[in-house]
Amino acid sequence: MNDIYKNYWNPLQNYFLPTFKLKEKLRVGVKIVKKYDKPKTSYQRVIESGVLTKQEEEKLRMKKQDLNPFELKAALEIKLKEFFEVLRKINIRKEAA
Repeated sequence: MNDIYKNYWNPLQNYFLPTFKLKEKLRVGVKIVKKYDKPKTSYQRVIESGVLTKQEEEKLRMKKQDLNPFELKAALEIKLKEFFEVLRKINIRKEAA
């Protein structure tokens, strides 16, 4: 499972899947109105934050260039199938015992 998170899920999530970020919450009477920032990837947010050095930014850019979201998604699906197959076999053994 660690391999799946480290090599497939996290790169896909951080570099290619944009998410909404809560900007502010306002109470209007009894209702709470939430306002969100435009959807961005974690990669975009950290690059725009200005907290990285030029070398760190370049390292992240190079890493993103090496990644292909379609290949990551396909490999993630394969790894998840393998993982769940192992779990299924373990459960079958437990039930047989």
